[in-house]
Amino acid sequence: MNEMVTNRQSRPLAMRALSWLALALLLLSAGYALFCNLGVCRIVDYDEARHGINAYEMIRNEDYLVHTYQGETDLWNLKPPLSFWSIALSYRLFGYTPFALRFFSALSTLVAMAMLTLWAWRRMGVIPALMALMVFAFNQGLYGNHFSRFGDADALYQLFFTLAMLCMLQSGRKIKWYYGTALCFALAFLTKATHAINIPVICLLYFLLNRQWRQLNWKDAVGIVLCALVPIAVWAGARYARDGMTFFSAMLQTDVVARVEESASASETDMNVWWYYLSTIISRPALAVGLCLSALCAVYCAVRQVTLSKETKQAALGCLLWLFAPIVVYSLTGTRFKWYVYSGFMAVPALTAVMVHGALREGKQRLAALAVIGVCAIVLAVIGGGLIADAQHTTFEHTYQEALRENLDRDNDSGVHMYIQYNEEKDGEKLTTWQPGDMLEALLDGDVVCMDGGAEAFEEDEEYALLLIGRQENLAEVDMLMGMYMTRSEEGSVYLFEK
Repeated sequence: MNEMVTNRQSRPLAMRALSWLALALLLLSAGYALFCNLGVCRIVDYDEARHGINAYEMIRNEDYLVHTYQGETDLWNLKPPLSFWSIALSYRLFGYTPFALRFFSALSTLVAMAMLTLWAWRRMGVIPALMALMVFAFNQGLYGNHFSRFGDADALYQLFFTLAMLCMLQSGRKIKWYYGTALCFALAFLTKATHAINIPVICLLYFLLNRQWRQLNWKDAVGIVLCALVPIAVWAGARYARDGMTFFSAMLQTDVVARVEESASASETDMNVWWYYLSTIISRPALAVGLCLSALCAVYCAVRQVTLSKETKQAALGCLLWLFAPIVVYSLTGTRFKWYVYSGFMAVPALTAVMVHGALREGKQRLAALAVIGVCAIVLAVIGGGLIADAQHTTFEHTYQEALRENLDRDNDSGVHMYIQYNEEKDGEKLTTWQPGDMLEALLDGDVVCMDGGAEAFEEDEEYALLLIGRQENLAEVDMLMGMYMTRSEEGSVYLFEK
């Protein structure tokens, strides 16, 4: 008899241990997919490269307030400095490498994943948490451009967005959770500027629909507003002291005024972008599985007449607002950038956890729900295996960046003027202006001074200098240079000359 009691008592402990093991293995798998070969891929022009250059020049200039590009104040990349700071810190920690450029993006996604899973486990139990983690971790969209394996502001922004939403979903239990939401809004704004407006939009709708004003006193209201605005005001005041309204005017013109003008001038077809944004989410297989599972759980609850708790209903409402509000907001602007609604990548796993919890709420007649959940878990595991295989087989392909990686040395080339001349032409003339990805590669590998002007400027430079030139469309220049200057590298279609 005592042995039977002992066995019954050990079962919950064994189940908890297995649950923790499963969660740990899934997080490790996600971490592997995020970090495996993280620094192998070429540096992508524009957003990734510009962020990397801005952070690099912050260190070079010892100025962490005004970011620059080729020594000039950057009014093209109009983001507050938090993402630049994270990349600069990563450079300091891991060296000047593409891995360091992307490290905090991968880490941000892993932290967001862990926090959402912890929220689901504490609120709803292990099965909802496991399903949320699988939907989150095995979503292919996380591993492409503008996200976890990409060195720009998006992954860090989505971390703060996710934390803000989780705090909002906790506010039904205690209104003071909105302090966390407000602080995360401030951090999101300091990462990606006006995009963070989606956070107060969602929170206001959630606050009103759940009639939470009855729980809010004026002290908390003031405190929440201060948490949201003080960090932003401190940065804005410091930046204003440096260059007045120049940066803010450019930021508002690009991110707000230009978007409104685009929307106003767009045709009816162009403005109908709601489906474009929604398809960005549902076209990802893991998210499609999560949405289908959520819908099936909702049908199951309706058929079985499962009475959902008030807390579960509020959580479902919050997740739906989290998913659809950004789609509506950006659809109104008429713009088409898929990464604008990547917040939905986190909303779907949260919604999946809530609906699975609802379907499993009653202790009886759960076999059908468990069977559907099991099938979805198997499908997600297959998707996850493919993602891990993709990470393992990541390759590097870029002629110019490969030449830079192999031939520049920071100890020997630091401070040297370097020029580039591509095989391509622009407006009928040789392309002799550094492309951002190649420029960042040259900075990371050699700490050179990237100069525009190509072979002609290289020849006119009176100092020791380097020239990287594509051979195919520059045969005459290459033949002439080979007779006049030393050839550091002669590899196929790209030559590196020094003088």
